Amino acid sequence: MLREEWKNKLVLDLPGYLYPTAIASVLTASGTLFVLARFDSAQSPLPSALVRIAGMAPPAAVAGFVGAYLWSLYDLVDRFRVLNLPVGAVHVVWFRLLLGPLLGTYAQQLGIFGTNFAPIAIFMIMAFPVADITKWLRDLASQRFSIGGPPPTAPPLWELIQGLTPDVISRLNEVGVSNVAHLANQDPVNLLSRTNLEWRNVLDMMDQAYLVTYVEKNIEKLRIKGIRGSIEGAILWARLHSNDPTTKTDAAALIQSLAIDIGITENGVKNLLQNLWEDPQVDLIWSLWFDRDVTIQSADPPKPNVSTAVAAK
Repeated sequence: MLREEWKNKLVLDLPGYLYPTAIASVLTASGTLFVLARFDSAQSPLPSALVRIAGMAPPAAVAGFVGAYLWSLYDLVDRFRVLNLPVGAVHVVWFRLLLGPLLGTYAQQLGIFGTNFAPIAIFMIMAFPVADITKWLRDLASQRFSIGGPPPTAPPLWELIQGLTPDVISRLNEVGVSNVAHLANQDPVNLLSRTNLEWRNVLDMMDQAYLVTYVEKNIEKLRIKGIRGSIEGAILWARLHSNDPTTKTDAAALIQSLAIDIGITENGVKNLLQNLWEDPQVDLIWSLWFDRDVTIQSADPPKPNVSTAVAAK
């Protein structure tokens, strides 16, 4: 059950959708009327002055609008399928509807793709996903103006988190979560509202990601011994300080085994586990995960203002 102070964050930002939806609707209606006037001026409801302007529109401009419209339609339907429509996606729709005709006019006038091939080229460009267009424009600018590409970055390490699919990774990238470290430090409720992923999946991904930021590829060695995420690591630290001698002995033996697997000292493993136990982000993920509180019997003083649980996830 979510803590009360986080529930208000789940309210849908309806006013934020109003402006981009209105702009996209106006551009769609206007563009459609101009396209119809371009090919059938006699039946157009537009004033004669606007009909003449529409008749002078370059074919590439018309192709750019049509390509942008078809892509936007496909994108909205696909987002409806997974119930994922952030405000930014609606802004992209109106921007694309505006960019298509402008890019088509510019390309036709300058003869970038040739007079005959320009409409086909612009249609294909505007019908591509935004990420592909951005990469194409960046590569084109780099080749023409000898501009170096983006600086090398560290790998995102998505492969170290269980349960991630290409679709989930795409939705994370769309909201600015580009690697495991970004994911680990997100606000869980905010991430839920922006991606519309399942709540438990959001918490599970973040729980794994936080441990990956510490151990990276060694996460696979920890998983086979029951430590799949940061919460299990914190629980192990609590068990090491349990009042139950058997629990404490088992925890110490597991820590010794982990030290051998990871290739660090036992003190290093203990320091890692203690950091997980005391980390506020782990506290947040932990307290949002469980429906009820179960007090950990530990020799250490209880952690302030933290809901804890030992039940298996």
